[in-house]
Amino acid sequence: MLGIPTVLDRLIQQAIQQTLVPLWEPEFSGHSYGFRPGRSAQQAVKAAQRHVNQGNAGWWTWIWRSSLTG
Repeated sequence: MLGIPTVLDRLIQQAIQQTLVPLWEPEFSGHSYGFRPGRSAQQAVKAAQRHVNQGNAGWWTWIWRSSLTG
């Protein structure tokens, strides 16, 4: 049945999270923001804006700029 998680469910989820995050966190790229502790969608957007402004945006920026100029 679907429903509101019980206290036991939350306790188990938290125990698993506290065990796995320290193991997996070092494996992620420093450019990864999705569902990471201490990171947000707003930080991801700001990082992408900095990347584009520095001219390091790669092929998709070229495609985007090309589509604007025809």
